[in-house]
Amino acid sequence: MSDAARLAEFAREVRRALPELDLPEERRAEIAFLVDRILAPAGERPDHQRVRALGRSLRAVLEGSTAGVLSSVLLAGWTP
Repeated sequence: MSDAARLAEFAREVRRALPELDLPEERRAEIAFLVDRILAPAGERPDHQRVRALGRSLRAVLEGSTAGVLSSVLLAGWTP
């Protein structure tokens, strides 16, 4: 599996788990925005460097905002 595919799967897993994470609404919105940008419609030509930067941002927000088993599992899903 390519790095881009792993990042996309990571973003999808974060999206699925978001309701279960105990986060303030502001953090949820930030995470949802980053996930949406990573999983932009296929019709757009992705800038791979930008998508990787978004992935690193998503990971940093999760690391700084969450604790517990679920977040540990999520964070294990993609390492920049």
